[in-house]
Amino acid sequence: MKKSLFFFVLAITTCLAFTNAANAQLDGCPAPANLTVTAQDDGSVSFDWDDCGCSSPVYRVYYENNGFSGPVYSTGSSSITVSGLSAGTYRFYFYTVCGEGMSSIIIEDIII
Repeated sequence: MKKSLFFFVLAITTCLAFTNAANAQLDGCPAPANLTVTAQDDGSVSFDWDDCGCSSPVYRVYYENNGFSGPVYSTGSSSITVSGLSAGTYRFYFYTVCGEGMSSIIIEDIII
């Protein structure tokens, strides 16, 4: 019984440690703020957002359309143009990776 209780407590402690580490990492960088669409035409869309002011940020952007996930784009600047899009509704995801960790994800729906 003592052995089972020991392993149970060890398992719970380990799970809590991983959960807290994951949450701390997600709060490490500011998410892209004031996201705006700066241009849009047939097949492309351009976005702009405020710079996070964090150390060596890399902004990552990806999209989904009808269950298809597009590539993950990475940029060091606070703007991006995604082209090669067909007509349809796209859900774009934006997040920041920096020396402090990773931000939460910002979602923007766009109709092309």
